[in-house]
Amino acid sequence: MSDVVDAITALTPLFPHDEAYLRAVVVDFDRWKDAGFGVPDFLDSLVAFQPQQHRVDGIRHLVVFPMYTQNGSRDRHVEAVLVEVIWPEFIARLETEYTNGLFVSLRLVDFTPGYDTNSAVLFPETVAMREVPTFTWGAIFQDREAARYRRVTRAAAEITKLELPEAAARMLDDLGIRTPRPDAESTVLKVTNDLWTARSFEVVPAYAELLRTSFAASHHSVDFAGDPQAARAAINAHVKTHTNGRIPELVPVDLIGRDTRVVLTNAIWLKAAWLHAFAERGTKPAPFHFADGSSADVPTMQIANEFAFAENDAWQCVVLPFDDHALVCEVILPRAGHTLTEAEAVLLQGTHLATLAEARVHVKLPRFRTMGSCRLREALLALGIRSAFGGADFSGIATNEPLVVGDVVHQTWIQVDEKGAEAAGATAVVLKRGGEAAKPVHTFTADRPFAFTLRDRRTGLVLFLGRVDDPRATAATVPPMKAKPPKSAPSRG
Repeated sequence: MSDVVDAITALTPLFPHDEAYLRAVVVDFDRWKDAGFGVPDFLDSLVAFQPQQHRVDGIRHLVVFPMYTQNGSRDRHVEAVLVEVIWPEFIARLETEYTNGLFVSLRLVDFTPGYDTNSAVLFPETVAMREVPTFTWGAIFQDREAARYRRVTRAAAEITKLELPEAAARMLDDLGIRTPRPDAESTVLKVTNDLWTARSFEVVPAYAELLRTSFAASHHSVDFAGDPQAARAAINAHVKTHTNGRIPELVPVDLIGRDTRVVLTNAIWLKAAWLHAFAERGTKPAPFHFADGSSADVPTMQIANEFAFAENDAWQCVVLPFDDHALVCEVILPRAGHTLTEAEAVLLQGTHLATLAEARVHVKLPRFRTMGSCRLREALLALGIRSAFGGADFSGIATNEPLVVGDVVHQTWIQVDEKGAEAAGATAVVLKRGGEAAKPVHTFTADRPFAFTLRDRRTGLVLFLGRVDDPRATAATVPPMKAKPPKSAPSRG
């Protein structure tokens, strides 16, 4: 039970809209444990769970509770479900006319074994508590209900030998709200934060606790003074593991020394399948026009479907959704006479979002892999971040000796193909002992350099931003560190 409570506490910062509920459920679990695991009473936390107050498309809720009965068992099974709100514009519009203040449309994202069934509901009556609350609510998971509807309708059509119209058959085969295809790879998005400190180096406890509770960061002690290269190898191996092997050597050999005291690392790995996959048989060689005026044939994927699309005199933009629904890939293409830098600014500023509309689009996009690495010290200095490299007060991290930032390194790796996208990014901030001066039916054809993002629609956060100058650049190894990003070097948001 302690593991359950610790896990809920660690996850609470990821669900700020559910903070009152998750804190109340911890209290309920502690009370249940203190009472010797008798009859559980989770009424207080149940009343605190108010998902109808956050009707935002893509927002997620974590619900943890003991079921009174489960599949006929009288035992107290603790279950957990991760649900996502489905609140597209048309539902929001309907709710302005047919108001039901407690209605929220949900889909299951993940669940414990008790929900590994065809169950499509979550009612308060299934939660063990001392009394039925004065309000009543129930959750019907729309993805499972939709899957059930499709199965029943399809079976009825087959039994009655009813020939379904093309549009109806298409709806049964692929509904926007649905369970993932059994053969599809699940979307994976993993973020790992770590604190690496020299042995015997004392970090302010409040700082380590802040990293643990707010960023789920792990604390590692390594021997920077005695064997700096072994410490560097440990950091790089950890990052390699948490980026699926895509970033094998984040920290270069010259960046770690005996005066290194603290290294902060962040690693992100994403793998997602397209909602509408490109057919591999449709990939053909097609011309790609480079910025210098030359061109070459590159493998180019093709698909025609309904996509969010926008265009003006300066650019075209198409949004390719992933199977997860919450993640999308935005591709922007500058028109003749306009630069890729201008188009990148549109993506970063989000000025294109208000003009997107569903349209039939024939997309031609080269299959590509791009990677990049850079040291950010000079770029950060140019942005005015100077004191961190000499003169800043880092006493919030440590008080036993002064610290300065030696350098910041960043690497990315992204691949887009017919099945979907895989992306990895990692950053390391190296702090060393201070006291010495720091070193100074539209057509969208991506047949010329373009920019792209991988964006989380729930928060608007750009997870990856990149440009493709040459889709043939598919080096098998990460290029050497340079002061400036190389060509095709994306930068993670």
